[in-house]
Amino acid sequence: MGIYYYNAPIICIPAFIVLCWVFLADDPVKFAVVEIICLIFTSVASMAIILIWAKKLNTDKDISNREDRPIPLIVGSVCYFIGFLVLLLIDAPPIITYLLLCYTCNTLIVMLISTKWKISIHTTGLIGPASALILVLGKWGIFLGLLLPIVIWSRVTLKKHTMAQAVVGGLNAYFLTIVEIFLFIYLFNLPTAHITPLPEIIWIVFALVITPTILAILGYLKDTGVSGKTTKTLWFVSIIIVLAIFLIFSSIDMLIILIIAMAITLAITYYGGENFAWYRAIK
Repeated sequence: MGIYYYNAPIICIPAFIVLCWVFLADDPVKFAVVEIICLIFTSVASMAIILIWAKKLNTDKDISNREDRPIPLIVGSVCYFIGFLVLLLIDAPPIITYLLLCYTCNTLIVMLISTKWKISIHTTGLIGPASALILVLGKWGIFLGLLLPIVIWSRVTLKKHTMAQAVVGGLNAYFLTIVEIFLFIYLFNLPTAHITPLPEIIWIVFALVITPTILAILGYLKDTGVSGKTTKTLWFVSIIIVLAIFLIFSSIDMLIILIIAMAITLAITYYGGENFAWYRAIK
């Protein structure tokens, strides 16, 4: 299915390779051990749980029925927590170790939300590791975050989620992962080497999510009866305000990230065409 489908646990693989390289490049043996543990408990275990549960219920690999999701999410949380304990035991780099605790907490929160509302696990699964890369690499860690509009389009086009469910999944993962990591740094006195300052993280995340968020809101307004002329005007006004905020208050690097993210989002918008809510809002 090409770009229409991706397996969320696979996204963990390049993210943890980069993180292990940042912290363990000078220790090849420990690099390999930590990477294998992360691979087992974040990717292999997650995919196995999804496939086994989908086969048991005779459903698709997305486990599309919201009511079928609590058990695999709980089991996934347990796997992440075991991975956290193993990394803690072998004295792995603290940020990598506590990232698995973030995975545990985030998965449990998604499970609780899923009992009432089908939040997108795919956008959550993308933005969890994307947040980790931004936390450690700053502006150089945006490459996974730039995929968010593509994944939103995919999930909505496949009718697996509403626009709100797809967008909120990504926003939720950014918020939870960043808040949790800084909370763990405070509570457990974790080292802050390689951690990007919080103000810079906020600007980066703002740059990555603001365009999809605005388009999602405008798409909803258009589909609920607001005229196309009005939503198009709101689009131009919103973009002018956002650009002005970045020009006045942020750095040139943050402005460039905003423009790149905006360009990708608009490319997806026009590729989606009339069937895509973003396009209908600004055509």
